[in-house]
Amino acid sequence: MASAFPIAGRRQTTEPAYGIVSRRRGRVFSSLHGGMESHVRMQLRKWLVAGCSVAAMFATACESYFFFPAPQFDVEYSASGAFVNWETPHVSPLALGKAGARLYAVNTPAARLEIFDVTGDAPAFVGSVPVGLDPVSVRPRTESEVWVVNHVSDSVSIVDTNQMVVVRTLHPGDEPADVVFAGGRAFVTCSQLNSIAVYDLADLAAEPRMLLIEGEDPRALAVSPDGATVYAAIFQSGNHTTLVPWEMVSDKSGPYQGINPPPNAGVAFEPALNPDLPPPPP
Repeated sequence: MASAFPIAGRRQTTEPAYGIVSRRRGRVFSSLHGGMESHVRMQLRKWLVAGCSVAAMFATACESYFFFPAPQFDVEYSASGAFVNWETPHVSPLALGKAGARLYAVNTPAARLEIFDVTGDAPAFVGSVPVGLDPVSVRPRTESEVWVVNHVSDSVSIVDTNQMVVVRTLHPGDEPADVVFAGGRAFVTCSQLNSIAVYDLADLAAEPRMLLIEGEDPRALAVSPDGATVYAAIFQSGNHTTLVPWEMVSDKSGPYQGINPPPNAGVAFEPALNPDLPPPPP
């Protein structure tokens, strides 16, 4: 189906991009992950935040990908060698504060929330707050309160950005992915429970109400402009939007030379598949 919205242009980043937010002043911030060798094995070198003006991004007609000439700001370095790593998927890894003066970024491997002042020409590092394991989403609720969703810790860290500390930890359920606020409530997707935990913001000590989702692995959330409706995006909804016939994947003229399941490193698997695994279904 043709899109009703034409693509105005594209910019190629120097590293894989995970999240993006924009400001009224015409600047865009994107979180970039550095050092990727493959999807499974990687050399963790740095996490970056890049900033670029919207006018500069689309100053040239974009017939193909262009280099993204944005200043980049290192968040953290690691001296680790190559290692096998399971990457928790980001959902909403960047957010601007309510006044647009601060930029919040989840630092997933370091289990921290990184905070920047973006009122100047370049983001200025403000501080770093330890949160739970594998934070994947960050959402400001007020100018001084930010919620961080920790996928592996099965928790939500509520951060006081004035004191730079976690003031409360919630436990909504298995593998939370995102949080939004509407109608005096906080909505948290619990991806492995196929449900949404709903908290009363006036009584966070109370147990959340659990809403079951008719779909597999709910993750991202959004709120309608009038605040009356909350939308949930389902990662594995089973509606055939991401399925292809088995014989298409097994076609030897395809990009994986008929290897099924498709490999993750060219025409090989890295790390290698366990030879004791049963064969795939016919």
